[in-house]
Amino acid sequence: GPSSVVVRGAQKLLTEGRQARLECEALGAHPSAVITWEKANRGGKSTLLKAKSRTAGNRTVSMVTMVPSAEDHGGPTHLSRRNPSVPKPPIHASSKLQVAYAPRVELRLGRNLEGRPITEAEDVYFECELSCNPPAKDVVWRKNGKVVEQDKKAGIIVSPRNLVLQMVRRSSAGNYTCTVTNNMGTTVSNVMPLAIRYLPVCSQGTQAVAVAEGEDVRLTCRVDAQPDENLHFTWYFNNTLDTVEVESHRVQVRKGHSFLDYTPRSARDYGTLSCWATNTVGTQADPCRFTVVEAGPPERVGSCVLVNLTLGTLEVGCTAGSDGGLRQRFVARVYAAPTHTLLVTLEEDEPRFHVMGLTPGQDYLITVTAVNAKGESPPEEIDAVRLKVAEKRMGDVSAPPVSPLVGAFLGLVGGFVLLLLAGIVLTRVCSTRCRCGQRGSSTTDKAHTSTQPKKVSSGAHLHDDDEEDEEDEDGPDVVKTANETAQLLEGQKGPEIVPARRPTSYTHTTVVVQPGRKEGCQLAPNGRGVYRDTGSPNHSDQHESFV
Repeated sequence: GPSSVVVRGAQKLLTEGRQARLECEALGAHPSAVITWEKANRGGKSTLLKAKSRTAGNRTVSMVTMVPSAEDHGGPTHLSRRNPSVPKPPIHASSKLQVAYAPRVELRLGRNLEGRPITEAEDVYFECELSCNPPAKDVVWRKNGKVVEQDKKAGIIVSPRNLVLQMVRRSSAGNYTCTVTNNMGTTVSNVMPLAIRYLPVCSQGTQAVAVAEGEDVRLTCRVDAQPDENLHFTWYFNNTLDTVEVESHRVQVRKGHSFLDYTPRSARDYGTLSCWATNTVGTQADPCRFTVVEAGPPERVGSCVLVNLTLGTLEVGCTAGSDGGLRQRFVARVYAAPTHTLLVTLEEDEPRFHVMGLTPGQDYLITVTAVNAKGESPPEEIDAVRLKVAEKRMGDVSAPPVSPLVGAFLGLVGGFVLLLLAGIVLTRVCSTRCRCGQRGSSTTDKAHTSTQPKKVSSGAHLHDDDEEDEEDEDGPDVVKTANETAQLLEGQKGPEIVPARRPTSYTHTTVVVQPGRKEGCQLAPNGRGVYRDTGSPNHSDQHESFV
């Protein structure tokens, strides 16, 4: 019988799908030994392998060729050697195979979740079962092809073998996979769909519906629900007076939606219609709402301005008014101002128009009108005057703007100058009045101081008059007493007016004194004696004007 057995090649790392050769050498048998190969996988199943043998003396070599798979990893390979000519039990030997292979991945729901529906607000977890050699380097979770990142605040917990979703929402529904990578390759698991049951939710927000009295309108209530079979719909009408349920025979139901044909008959039929849907989970929390308003033509646009004005183009912008409950569009018409000839018509979704090809210097009239299915608004008129070329050039070199501070300073200076001028004029007026009063008082005092007229020759008389003139000219015109000053200021006494002096020269003559009359002395109307020099230029005749 054989004395020893040696196995070669089984200790090497084999690669899945790549052919490998194993050898077994038996020594000491005569005649040659019979060698049998048997492979067992991880499941325990055994398979006989075909082998080729050659003998040289008492040395027998057996060779087997195989293509290993992932199931062969860790499985034993048994060899039995015996000499059929010797009645001895065979000699057995075994060796575990090491096979490198890409990941084997299987995804499934948690064991306690399999086979039952999942409702919103429950906790869900996935298990990613994997097998690979060498070990996995990376595990990625995906939902509908997008990577799922860990977010504990949102209740998403990620680990290499598990994905946990806490308090799932309807947005958590989708197809999930796990992807595993090692040195041999990358494998994507099977797709695990996650269906979540939830209450119906309105697919659209609140809708405004414009309809005239007597017109029919179809209101469609679409909801998103899971499950969406066997939905039940309830409609309610609400206005400022009451809330009533719409009769069920007027409501029609289809898969995922319901519709109601509604016709307002009077003003009380305008209000809000609400639609509630119910499935096996429950009744929706927030209904679908339809606001029914009375349809009419749109309102007039407002705040129209020329936004951009150039040599041959202009741009008009307005503010839209109420649309009357219907979709509205805006129409602009451009007319030649003198003849009111229509030049161009523009239509836009927004009240903003760009007009081109205009003639410089021409006057234009632009009207903007809002239009919907029920009619059109009154037109808004805009006068547009085109700039001439010269006007445009002058407009390009306009003076820089003046600072508000400069304007305020100039205003203060102007006001100060006006006050100063008013003060000067008032002072001059008061000074003139005081000077006139002072001259009258001085003349009266001179008349009282003269007790007798002087009889002098012509030369002496002239000399005295000259001295008097010099005295009048040099002396200040003042009011002699404080009482007279007070009377002048209080208006009780008017100043006496002194005749203006004549600058022309004169020839003095001797005054002949008539009998019974003093020379040069007359009585004033007030009874006071006033000396009058008949030849003096400082006195005038009775009928001469005063200043």
